[in-house]
Amino acid sequence: MSQITLEQRYEIATLHNLGKTRNYIANNLGLHKSSISRELNRNSDERNGNYRPKIAEKKSKERQQKKPKKIRLTINMVNTIEFLIREDYSPEQVVGHCKKNDLDCVSTETIYLHIWKDKNKNGTLYQHLSRKGRRYKKRGAINTGRGQIPDRVSIDKRPSIVDEKSRFGDLEADTIVGKDHKGAIVTLNDRASGMFKMKKTKTREATEVGVAINEMLEEWIPYINTITADNGKEFTEHKKVSEG
Repeated sequence: MSQITLEQRYEIATLHNLGKTRNYIANNLGLHKSSISRELNRNSDERNGNYRPKIAEKKSKERQQKKPKKIRLTINMVNTIEFLIREDYSPEQVVGHCKKNDLDCVSTETIYLHIWKDKNKNGTLYQHLSRKGRRYKKRGAINTGRGQIPDRVSIDKRPSIVDEKSRFGDLEADTIVGKDHKGAIVTLNDRASGMFKMKKTKTREATEVGVAINEMLEEWIPYINTITADNGKEFTEHKKVSEG
């Protein structure tokens, strides 16, 4: 939907004061009825309910200024991030440096994701991370050896931020039963980015499923926040652990 202009707001005010319906106003201005309803409901004077063009314009601009801006990874940001990573800054330090110096920057999760993609292309950025891209046991993860899924949480206990799909590292594990119930395909999906992995197993036994997931997680472990799996028997041997 295009932004309503100040000129249009004067037209809305005039027609509204003449008692014209919202549908009439919308047709007259070539806008959708819902746009007119939203404009009158959100930008009228809160003290008396009157719609005044200048007040509506001011309220609209204030709302736009307060609205969080989605920052996309640009070439300039990539150059800055990669330079700092090669100077052995951690992704968290990169974000802090950019904020301190009033530079545009993406989230820590996005930087980790960029490093992971770079490694998949045989890049070397990951070598500048403190753990050189090796697996490690996150705080709060227990029994994360073979056959155990690290950071697994049940759906009813996972943090509400997971449903917002606003960060990388909230994963969902599932299984697809093979033909005649022989074997299975284990899947792993990141809710925010849509990144997807799958691996075939000979059975749906919990130990084999856990091993398959750990193999797929080899490069993702440093970036994991939570892993959610259903309550199928193939997951019953795994301890439920909270977010690290």
